[in-house]
Amino acid sequence: MATDFHNPISKAVRPEDTAKTLSEYRNSQEKGNEKYALMVKAFYDLITDFI
Repeated sequence: MATDFHNPISKAVRPEDTAKTLSEYRNSQEKGNEKYALMVKAFYDLITDFI
């Protein structure tokens, strides 16, 4: 049972990797925003076809 214990510290970002991890996070947010904008545009185009 002790081996099933989840230790969040083992998944923590090391201080020397903080800048890299932050950069990866920001890049993923930018890509997510771009995909979201495309989805909203496609949804708007679809809905206006029904009006």
